[in-house]
Amino acid sequence: MFGFAFGTACLVGLFWMVRGGRHGCRGGGGGWRRGRRGLVSGILSRVFRRLDTTVGQEKVVKGAVDDVVAQLQRLRDEVRATKDGMAEALRADAFDAGAFDALLSAQQDRIAEVRRSIVQGMAQIHEVLTQEQRRELADM
Repeated sequence: MFGFAFGTACLVGLFWMVRGGRHGCRGGGGGWRRGRRGLVSGILSRVFRRLDTTVGQEKVVKGAVDDVVAQLQRLRDEVRATKDGMAEALRADAFDAGAFDALLSAQQDRIAEVRRSIVQGMAQIHEVLTQEQRRELADM
């Protein structure tokens, strides 16, 4: 169980770091600042340029990425709820294993939704890209 909790915490931390942390991504020089969505958009625009995608392909890829990001945000909320539930379980006079198991079960359900979203998004991206574009994306 500790491995599951640790792995989830690492996954959430990774996405939090990639998305720019609490304050967004800041660069040096003249006050340049890019928000969380700007980071994802910047990465996607570089990928699109390298793959030489069409507007239709870009819409499908952006939609798939947005769905995964939305699911990850819901997972983050679920992790926070789990953290609060763990704190309550520790504060209680008696440990309620059933309630604690329900917390972890809800978190596992949310992780399963994220996995389904990733698989569905990858299938959409695979379908819309040409063989050469898929090869180039895989090499990236």
